[in-house]
Amino acid sequence: MKFNEIGKIAQTHGLKGEVKIKTDSDFIDERYKVGATVYYKEKNNYKPLVVKSHRSMLNYELVTFEGIDSIEAITPYLGKMLYGERDKNLLEEGEHFYSDLVGMDVYQNGVLKGKVKEVKEFPMYDYLSIVDLDNKEKLVPLLEEFLEEIDEDNNRINLVDMEGLL
Repeated sequence: MKFNEIGKIAQTHGLKGEVKIKTDSDFIDERYKVGATVYYKEKNNYKPLVVKSHRSMLNYELVTFEGIDSIEAITPYLGKMLYGERDKNLLEEGEHFYSDLVGMDVYQNGVLKGKVKEVKEFPMYDYLSIVDLDNKEKLVPLLEEFLEEIDEDNNRINLVDMEGLL
């Protein structure tokens, strides 16, 4: 089973085990719905937590977990990263998990140009951060206009042939 980071337990909220989660997931309603299972890491093992309640507040998700009903019981979880199962059913056609794009080879006009270092999220668009063959970082907007194909099977991204793109 593979996992993606979906958020981090930031702090407690009240005295009954509720926590504020700073989320990294685009699938908030699915990840934190009542009865859903999220995971945290303990000694390289993923341990489950079942969502008992969920509500959104500003930039946080307020969540309680089954079996944890006090501030004392939730305190050991503070600062822990949460993970969700990689469920491709959450994606619509043509969508990809950003973590799948990291490490992919980037080609333009059939020529290897570099490798995806990370996906950077900005208010207007998300960008592929590509380290080129000269070890310089280049940013390419993660938009259909610039992407010819994302081929996960061959670990390859083909960019459109556009002067100045890379």
